[in-house]
Amino acid sequence: MTADEDVDADEDDPEQPPEPITTPPDTDGEDEGKQFTAIVRSVESVSASDVPVAYPVAIETAEAIAIELTVEGTDEPVFVCYFEPIDRGPDDRLARILSVAGVEEPTDLTDRGLLLEITDGHYLPVVPERSPRGNPNAVYGVFAGLIPSVVIGLVGIFAPGAAFIGTTPFVVGWLVATFLLLPVSLYVDALNLATTTNWDGTPRKWAVMAAVPGVNILAVPLYLIARENADPLA
Repeated sequence: MTADEDVDADEDDPEQPPEPITTPPDTDGEDEGKQFTAIVRSVESVSASDVPVAYPVAIETAEAIAIELTVEGTDEPVFVCYFEPIDRGPDDRLARILSVAGVEEPTDLTDRGLLLEITDGHYLPVVPERSPRGNPNAVYGVFAGLIPSVVIGLVGIFAPGAAFIGTTPFVVGWLVATFLLLPVSLYVDALNLATTTNWDGTPRKWAVMAAVPGVNILAVPLYLIARENADPLA
């Protein structure tokens, strides 16, 4: 067969899928810790022997779950992450990711986003330390709890001496909102944020700041900004 015939034969072959990768290009470690969201394209069961020897997470089961991902809108590169099957080994990372995503089977992750991080020179999913806690709807309590303090601040600027902020109903409402509704709501919301996103704050610390009059006017907006910028894990 001539070289031209070889070329023609290659053109007749179906396009080969890109080879999945587990490690980033050699950049002397400067990409370590970088995060990005990739879309799950396929989930399949493979032999544990297919997992690279240098893969930083041990697979102690006979089979492994291989999840292939690409960045949204692209076909390559294809990133691959490995997990032990759920309920079959000591590694429960996949079970925690499924819990965050609100699904039951690994295949249900298809077409969903996973947050990846370059760790120990490999592409690894960012996995929460525990199953989701708290409630994202608690953020509405955060807004409601801050309202009386905002009203007091606005009155101090635009209508100093306004009598209604000294009335018993308003004072009672401010006390309940400031020392109960606001810190409790923020704590519950922050628990959810810490277990479902890459936010690395401390729920208890932010809840304490939310309960301090004056400080909460600054702390709560900062928390809400960080909340808006947090990337979901799944």
